[in-house]
Amino acid sequence: MNRTLLLAAVLIFAGCVEPVDANEQPATLVDPTTSPVANGTAEPVAPVVTVEVPFTETRGDAITLFINTTASVDIVVTLDGSETLREALTTSAERRVPLTFGGNIIGVAASAPGFSDDTQLSVVRLGKTTLNVDYGVFHPASQGTPRVETFEVWFDVDARPSEPAYAAQGIEHIDLFTAHDQLVVFEQVTGKKVVFEYFPSFQGYGVSRIDDAGSSINSDAPPWWCYTVNAASADGISIQPVVPGDVVLWKLGSCA
Repeated sequence: MNRTLLLAAVLIFAGCVEPVDANEQPATLVDPTTSPVANGTAEPVAPVVTVEVPFTETRGDAITLFINTTASVDIVVTLDGSETLREALTTSAERRVPLTFGGNIIGVAASAPGFSDDTQLSVVRLGKTTLNVDYGVFHPASQGTPRVETFEVWFDVDARPSEPAYAAQGIEHIDLFTAHDQLVVFEQVTGKKVVFEYFPSFQGYGVSRIDDAGSSINSDAPPWWCYTVNAASADGISIQPVVPGDVVLWKLGSCA
């Protein structure tokens, strides 16, 4: 190779000489972090935005929203369609979002020049009820000895866990979380079996046994299961609503 050409090649690779194009003009070097446009200026690279929550079900009244961004971005946070937060972020952030009982849809709209993104997240806030079960002296594991048990029952107000029982009878479940639903959740959580009886005359259910204690509702003699909600008389379990904070007492005896 010609000594002069060899020297030129070495200088180019060493960064001392700019490469030239076919017309012996310096070539244009492109900055990989920007995108060229027609007027010779550079467009900013679009941010990368991710939005997350730590879990999709909670007993708390709020949840932490994790917003991660690689560049400045404007965000709008909504809860079930209503705006709760609007701000500009220059870095990743954590924000608390209040929740209502049941299902919550959290929306996060992010925007920047030449960029927009919309994320939808679903979070369920559970409600707590108290379920007291007074077996009297009739529990098979402690015959003759009084037995009372207390349970916390956490539930989704939008759930209808007893619905399959009504579908089996060809009827619709009332659009409320009911005392029947609470007992189904109680079964699922504790493993204690509840025996329900269906009554076609009023298209509803009653309770015969809880944890193997009790007798048929149609029995001529007690003990029978009766219940109250917040120390007040209650309707049949198929139509009695139960809401967060309620205290439900089931008592086995004469229902006097």
